Amino acid sequence: MLMRAIYPYEPPFKGCLKFFPNEQFLKIREENEFWFLVSTSDGTLGCVPYNYVQEDEDQNEQTTASLAKRALTSIDRCSAQVANKDEISKVLRRLAKEPDENNHTVLSQPVSPVPHPKTLIGRNPIPKTEASNQPSKNIVNPSSGKIIIPGGLSLRLVNALRLGTNSTYSECHSTFRILLDILESEVPDLRPYTSVLQTLLANSTAEECHLGYTLSPDWHSLNFCLGKLLKFQQDDQERNWSLHDEQTELEQVLVALTNVLMKADRELLRYYFKFSNYRPLQSMLQLYQSESRASIRRKLLLCIGLVCSLDVACLRVVLASVLPHELIRELTTVANDADVRHTATGMRLLTLLFAQAKELPVDVKEKLNVDFLAKILRFVGSIEEPQVTPLIDLDPFDASVSTEMVAQEKLFNGRLAHAATVLLLACNWHFCSTAAARMNQCPTRLPLLAALMTQPSASKCFLELVIQAFNRDLDPIVYVDFKYPVNESRINRLIRWVEAVSGKSSTHTNQDEFDIRDNSSIAKVFEGIDEESGMSLISDDDGQYARLLWIDSLNIRERPVTLTTLPASVSAITPCHSVVKMLLDLFGSVETAGLVYGGDQDVVVDVITRQLCNLSLKDSQRILDYPVLLSLIIANSDYVARGAHRGRELIDGLSALLATDLPDKANTACCTRGLELARISLQLLKSAIQKG
Repeated sequence: MLMRAIYPYEPPFKGCLKFFPNEQFLKIREENEFWFLVSTSDGTLGCVPYNYVQEDEDQNEQTTASLAKRALTSIDRCSAQVANKDEISKVLRRLAKEPDENNHTVLSQPVSPVPHPKTLIGRNPIPKTEASNQPSKNIVNPSSGKIIIPGGLSLRLVNALRLGTNSTYSECHSTFRILLDILESEVPDLRPYTSVLQTLLANSTAEECHLGYTLSPDWHSLNFCLGKLLKFQQDDQERNWSLHDEQTELEQVLVALTNVLMKADRELLRYYFKFSNYRPLQSMLQLYQSESRASIRRKLLLCIGLVCSLDVACLRVVLASVLPHELIRELTTVANDADVRHTATGMRLLTLLFAQAKELPVDVKEKLNVDFLAKILRFVGSIEEPQVTPLIDLDPFDASVSTEMVAQEKLFNGRLAHAATVLLLACNWHFCSTAAARMNQCPTRLPLLAALMTQPSASKCFLELVIQAFNRDLDPIVYVDFKYPVNESRINRLIRWVEAVSGKSSTHTNQDEFDIRDNSSIAKVFEGIDEESGMSLISDDDGQYARLLWIDSLNIRERPVTLTTLPASVSAITPCHSVVKMLLDLFGSVETAGLVYGGDQDVVVDVITRQLCNLSLKDSQRILDYPVLLSLIIANSDYVARGAHRGRELIDGLSALLATDLPDKANTACCTRGLELARISLQLLKSAIQKG
């Protein structure tokens, strides 16, 4: 029976095993009512307490047989006396039955004998006397026979690349496929085998993948790092009294964990946390709450953010914890002398939670009030706050609040302005749009709009960034995560190098010289500098990640899919675009529309005109959001009074839209509303131009 550890365990005496949570064992027998005799994944035998382990949910026969064989090998090699060795060996032989033949691929092609790598070390496989008379190509006489390719061989080879190079799993996966392509091209006789390896890599069953996960080096690295964190988190005495300085060790564990979370197979990481019922994630959350050292807290936030980027299930665990409250409190009280990287990481994690959540907990949503949002505006521009005058110099808590407003400079000199803008958009994403609120009888003044009204100076900077994003058709909240950027240039360079060297092998002309062909095509591959992946955008982010979204988001990662799931708290006709929604809210009333300057208003109209000309109703229903926005601009601003900027182009675009037939799968409510407002806007524009 396969067992799995629930808690970490330090053995008090010889014969017991030390282990960490989620470590897997093979149960051999019960020594007594308190102890089990087990073997570990490397074949080590020992005893474990019965209340520290539980039956593994995945009772895989192949894993059982593999562990039993390793235990048998360990017993045979053991020089010490083993009590009841014959009885234990008998049990292990029964468990180590041969696996099902379906788990292997058998090929009847002739197979070339391949020497063990160790036999090639220190000696030349081709004698020098023969090398001078032959080309460098090795010729080996094949021997007939069958070759058995285990089902998980491809995954193990990819993991070998991962362990040997410390590259990301995706890079190792791509490199392995390219290596197979090279073998197929250069040695056609190997094609039957390489094609099988390609098939095994692409079509591995879930059972094979899960077994491969538990054998992966990343799985065991996770076990070690998270087991260490659990020990730190549970050691209350050490945490409270600081009996010795464990900061260096804890930081090393967090750095190692960050490396695994960035570079391991994302499917493996998802399976690991799901398999462990998200207990390691909860342990990290508790450790963050009890930790006070800034450097450790930042590294913990980074690890939590990487886990949240895996899937929605991990995100829900974090959202339901106390961490969002902690981050809101920290952002409210942050000052210029704080660590900008820690603040940027916390802001980024909070944005990720709000942007991806279907619904916010009630207590979290209550914290997103006017006061909090006004505090976030400090990162974007200077704000004004009431002056506090101390009454007694010796007591800073005894003070009176003056009605005089004092300007405060923006925090960190604006380095986090873009990050704060994305956070504000993510907060506003969960509040009912003004245009939709009139239909649903919701409050029409949203917290963010109220905060903007109280801080006109900061709101100007914020709205400039929002309109820039609108002009670039950028929805920044869909880009925010902690995923490790894929280094596409490295893989592309590898592919180009393979194409350049294909068929270009050097040949001997005599014993001392080589006939080297023209390699100018190879040199061209390396003319540029290979840019490293943007690891600093994750581990040492000081707001640059968000700033790059406004410069060129496509260079960070492939363009994400537009948000298709609206939060539960907003109307179904709300645009699936946080920037468009923000502008709808802004122009939803005369008071808030007045925050937009005339020049910025003209930029918004220019974008609407361009989108009406470029998009079509058949391609995307997003085009219907622009007539809605235009109708609000006409109704609640001085757009018509200022001359109806781009009015004739808008008339042409609206006329073309109204002449388009509705697609079959169109959202009836959104289409009806959008087309109706398009007709109204068209009539108002025609009337304004005729009067002008």
